[in-house]
Amino acid sequence: MSKDHVRDEIYFKLSQTAYSDYPFEKYKMKFKDGAQYWQRVDDKDFLTHESDTGFDAVVYKKGNEVIIAYRGTEGDKLLGRGWKDLATDVVHII
Repeated sequence: MSKDHVRDEIYFKLSQTAYSDYPFEKYKMKFKDGAQYWQRVDDKDFLTHESDTGFDAVVYKKGNEVIIAYRGTEGDKLLGRGWKDLATDVVHII
């Protein structure tokens, strides 16, 4: 496997950043055969946060590779974002 190949560990760690209110601007992950450096992409032309629906995502790029990590529903947290997720779910289900 090439050291530049996007590994499962990278997907896992970057998906966790979608749940952070302050995702890393740069992310470095070390492996036995080298390291990978990912840069967060902030672009006003695409939506990564929508407070009315609770939608959140974060985009990272390394060379030509792009990972879009989405925040899932947080219905178990009835305060903050969880409340918006629950309210959005109710609107779309009913």
